[in-house]
Amino acid sequence: TSELATHYAGAEQHAETWRWARVAATEARAAGAIREATAMLRLAMHGVEEAPSDEVEPTVIELGELLIALGNFDEADELLRTTWKRVGWDQPPPRAMLVRARSAEQSGRFVAAARRLTRVRRDPASTELDRVDEALLSGLVSYRQGRRRAALTECTRGLLGARRLGDDRRRA
Repeated sequence: TSELATHYAGAEQHAETWRWARVAATEARAAGAIREATAMLRLAMHGVEEAPSDEVEPTVIELGELLIALGNFDEADELLRTTWKRVGWDQPPPRAMLVRARSAEQSGRFVAAARRLTRVRRDPASTELDRVDEALLSGLVSYRQGRRRAALTECTRGLLGARRLGDDRRRA
């Protein structure tokens, strides 16, 4: 399937590139080949403007998470910051802001991470799951900043929210 994606990319058939690159990325990720999955999702991004709107968010977030896993924090942040404008959305979804916050936290940019987490907390479009993840990541950022009491408060808020969702063990 990666050959199909590459073929369609060469032919500049963006809709087919999007489709087959996503399939190839899923196969690569299932096989544990995150570099190949990342390459395929990067290829898919060439057709993001023509992609079905319900597929854009999960695909962009998946690519952002893969880039973070590979240590490409700046590339992940740029992708998650600019893609939404390319597809005509007013602002990034809360889940994308969480991934950007995680990228900032892992690269040691704690103030940027805290700002993005605040946006998620205040965004009316945030789901309860987004708010749980925001609280847990806020706790980690606070801890890494040496703010132990704030870290404890945020983690407690996150764990209580996870318990309400029936997901307290995996999130912790």
